[in-house]
Amino acid sequence: AALPRAAASAPSSPSAAEDAPIAGGARSKEAFRGWLREWRGKYKDAKGLVPELSDDQVSGLPVALRDVEPRVVLSSGGAAGGIVSEGMGYALMVEAFEASSGSHEAREQGLRLARGWVGVALADGGSGGAHGLPVWKFPRSQCKPRPCRGTATDGDEDAVLGLVYLASALGYPADFVAFAMRMVVAFARADLGFPDLFRMLPDGTRLFVPKGGSLWGALMPETGPHRGIQEPWCYSPSYFAPAHYRLFRDFAAQRWAPGFDTFLPAALGGPRTSLRDLLHAFDGAVT
Repeated sequence: AALPRAAASAPSSPSAAEDAPIAGGARSKEAFRGWLREWRGKYKDAKGLVPELSDDQVSGLPVALRDVEPRVVLSSGGAAGGIVSEGMGYALMVEAFEASSGSHEAREQGLRLARGWVGVALADGGSGGAHGLPVWKFPRSQCKPRPCRGTATDGDEDAVLGLVYLASALGYPADFVAFAMRMVVAFARADLGFPDLFRMLPDGTRLFVPKGGSLWGALMPETGPHRGIQEPWCYSPSYFAPAHYRLFRDFAAQRWAPGFDTFLPAALGGPRTSLRDLLHAFDGAVT
């Protein structure tokens, strides 16, 4: 997968979608612009909806995220009520695609959504989600009888893809690349089960199966301390995103820095993993 190139610094065109990566003619592009206007109507200021970050938390963010006002996507209906990581992931991904094509408005929207996404991830001390990724539904009190917990693979992979594209829109600044890379590793850990949850093929390839989220699905065992919170051996084809995984692999391969080794987890009962292990895990998820 080809990584997005750093966006040009020239002002975006009057129509934010004119240069967007949308296939088709004038009618297709006009339909997309109409959809985007409607979609952006779901964005809300996060004040009062997501806890504000402390000064220490803000100082740990990339510079591009420190002074923006956070936004969230409010969903409605059934399990999707409230702030759901799936909706946040869609929004981050779409705005980041636009931003990497040169839209200044989309870049601003994407950064505000990323800041809101981080706010959800850090809420309640990060106890709802996993490895820095947000809980699948917020506020967590919307789940009964226990608070919502665990991540959702579909929302996570779209949001992390959006962070990679935002990095390109910003020109790949070192601090934002580090932030996005940490989330790439977090996704592999939470939603692929890296480094321990795999099956070995006869040729020695380690096969990683996308889970339903950090706490259920795919190869999680039926019993024991690592069993999931729902039925074991579940797999949702709609969560399988091979192009995402290939881009995560290539982003890591091309943008890795020595300091990023600290993002990598140790295997159970073994040494810390390597970049090579991470790249093989993304390959193994597409085998």
